[in-house]
Amino acid sequence: MSSILDHPSHPCVSTESGTCEAYDVEVRIAREGRVTKMIGRQIVTTSWSSLDVERGSGGLGVPNGHGTAALYLEASGLMDYTTAEALRWWAVAQAKAEYFDLETRLVRYELNWSWNKKPLDAVKEVLQNELIWPNGEPDRTEP
Repeated sequence: MSSILDHPSHPCVSTESGTCEAYDVEVRIAREGRVTKMIGRQIVTTSWSSLDVERGSGGLGVPNGHGTAALYLEASGLMDYTTAEALRWWAVAQAKAEYFDLETRLVRYELNWSWNKKPLDAVKEVLQNELIWPNGEPDRTEP
């Protein structure tokens, strides 16, 4: 007996892909020498490093993208442009509050994703001859 999985146009067979621009914020102290400072819980030096921001839960904090793109941004650890700008200026404000100058830059990425799915097999098909009706076979006659 053939299965619906054998049909080439089975509805569970699909492939999707896409691309978007994504950003990362990098920071460094605007001063030469062996100086370290803190931004949040991150140690910042005179070398460029990615801004380490704590990800909020339950939708708290700065939103990062919308829709499906937000999921891909989250998985990649990158941000959309407006989120990156907001966090850049948050870091600058934190540095000013601690009396030091912070240089920032946005690094732009091309984020590509793709996925496909195809069924491998049916684990357990319940066929008509296996159906058990508590009150006997249902009445299939038209009213």
